[in-house]
Amino acid sequence: MARLLIFSDVHGNLTALNALLRHVQEDSLDGFRCLGDVVGYYGLPDRVLEAIARRDPDFRIGNHEIGVTHDACGDDLSYQAVLAAMRHRKHLMASGRWEALRTAAETDARLDTHYERLGGLALSYVHATPAARTPFRKVCGEYIRPTHNVDWIALSDHFAAERAQNGAGLHISFVGHSHTPLMARFEAGHRYFHQATYGQPIPLDTLQGSLLINVGSVGQPRDNVPLHSGIKFAHGVLLDTDAWTVTFVAAPYGVDFARMSDELERDSFTSNMPDDLVRETYYALKMRGSFNHSVRADNLDELRRLFDALWRQEADRLLTMIEHPVVGDIAGWRVNYTHEGFCLNHNTAL
Repeated sequence: MARLLIFSDVHGNLTALNALLRHVQEDSLDGFRCLGDVVGYYGLPDRVLEAIARRDPDFRIGNHEIGVTHDACGDDLSYQAVLAAMRHRKHLMASGRWEALRTAAETDARLDTHYERLGGLALSYVHATPAARTPFRKVCGEYIRPTHNVDWIALSDHFAAERAQNGAGLHISFVGHSHTPLMARFEAGHRYFHQATYGQPIPLDTLQGSLLINVGSVGQPRDNVPLHSGIKFAHGVLLDTDAWTVTFVAAPYGVDFARMSDELERDSFTSNMPDDLVRETYYALKMRGSFNHSVRADNLDELRRLFDALWRQEADRLLTMIEHPVVGDIAGWRVNYTHEGFCLNHNTAL
């Protein structure tokens, strides 16, 4: 196997996924590695889930998969994301795909880190963070961005232990979850952030230590790069295990806000939603302190009106996120993301 496409966080955005697959000429690829969050947020969870399962039947489970199948992942998701999760559950139940996804989300092997060795490289794949102690926290753990609140020491210790165990000269760990492209190298007590130009292969044969690569997001990048002349970019990474290169990919696609809005609003939130799922949505939202609406759980008519109104607000917010994907903690850390690539120029001791 020579060329792999590694990607994450499609979030029901079929247009972005198709653009990425066309851009990398998927017929020329030898395999796919999806790191989870196939569902959640955008309009077409059924079709995206089907497309991913055909290409990577063992794709990693993400926190939004758990949100869709298991009471919105405890307190890991915002109340807006809970609304999207419950809406996607409704659609997956109607299409007959929810039970299989629920079974996958209950399987530790699908949550835990997946390891493989290809072309002399030791590779691993997980949704959020490889350094967590349990499979669940590897899925619902910290968001790895180039910020101070990441536990870099825990990551460094984790990679040191893995290198001692596998004996490879270079270990690469691929993650998603934060929607933020990143390449960091851990060596001799230091971490080094690497810059990337999209579409330009980065040679691996001169590198030592461990690489942490966040592949970004296909369906909802959060890299502070605004919509550009009606064009958005779906992110992923190409790994060539023969040439020993890794390439960050940004695949352009035209954003059709009218179509996206129709997909989000093609029915109301509670249309065809069973009463028990309406109640479950209520209890999942009440777990969050930010949800302060005083409605009784047995007042289904009022709950339906409330949830439909909240979903209209959330649909507007999702469209705004496509246009202005602002993440404040990136701007404060000397990170420059553009349509051409990114530069993370802060190298520091652990």
